[in-house]
Order: sequence, then C-alpha cells, then structure tokens
Amino acid sequence: MDIYELEEERKGKTQWTVSERRIMTTWIVYRAWERIKKEQDMIRDSFLRSGITTRPDGSQDHLISIKGIENIDFSGWENAGDISIKSEELVDRLCDEEELSFGPGEEYDQDTLILALRRLKVAQLRQLASSNGLSTKGKKSDLIELLRSHLTTVETTEDSITVQIDSPRVIFRAEDSHIWS
Repeated sequence: MDIYELEEERKGKTQWTVSERRIMTTWIVYRAWERIKKEQDMIRDSFLRSGITTRPDGSQDHLISIKGIENIDFSGWENAGDISIKSEELVDRLCDEEELSFGPGEEYDQDTLILALRRLKVAQLRQLASSNGLSTKGKKSDLIELLRSHLTTVETTEDSITVQIDSPRVIFRAEDSHIWS
C-alpha cells in the first residue's frame, strides 16, 4: 500500500475514505497478482529449492538447497519410521529443581526474573508477595510486576535472591532490605 499511498500523496491526496482504502487494497492485490504471474519460474524454483514441491520418489532431492548446509543427504528417510516425542522427554530451559540467583554480581537479569515469576502459579505468587509484605490482590500479571519491582530494588543480606522453579512452596524472600545502587 505504501507505493499507492505515495503515488496518491504526490498528487496531493492525504485523507482516505473507507471506499478509497478498498480501492487501494484492490489495486495492491492486483499488482501483487501481476507480479506473481510474471515471476512464476522464480516462485516454482523457490518451492523446489526449499523441498516443498519435490517429487516424493527422491528424483529431485538434488535440487533442494538450504542456506548454510552443504551436501544434504536424504538417503534412508523411507526407513526412518515415525518419530514421536513424549512430552515428558522435553526439557525446558529452566529444569526442575534448578536454582536461579538474582542480585548484584549475578549473571541473571530482570528478564530471567520475570521468566521465573511467570512460571509460578498465582497461589505461589500470592504467597511470595505476602511473605514479602506486599499486596496479594490483582491478576497474575499485576503480581509479577509488583514482585519484579520489589525484588529488583531489594537487596538481601546475601546480596542475591534465589528462586527455585517448580517448587510447591515459595523458596525466596527478601529479609533485610537495602536499595541497590
């Protein structure tokens, strides 16, 4: 639409009605369709190179090109069978019993703290807020923001805050508060 708008603005047109927007959209779709019709070979070749429309018998496998991967070998794919991954086999970035520390000199930042807080259930967030003397009212996003704000301005005696993921109880609490500099 930018091309059409620029062309019309060059003619002095700056306000657009709903009807004019419909005309503009139709014009843009028409231009895109004309381009597709002109460049059919490019589109067909793109589908071949990515492997989307290659023949299932493997006779066109040599046409597949993936940037950064040389000499792709597709042999034996027929014998691979069905591969299924059970959900319990998947491992999250933050695994069970993993601990994260937040505070001066720690390698984790506020984004990691927010990620850890988002993984907690609302009941855990409320318990955490309560144990730190904060309000327990509001939606999950409100509790996360309240805790993020509190935990990034509070320093414990150990100079860090430790969070244990997937624990049924709240693990961390700010004991002695000082403002971080």
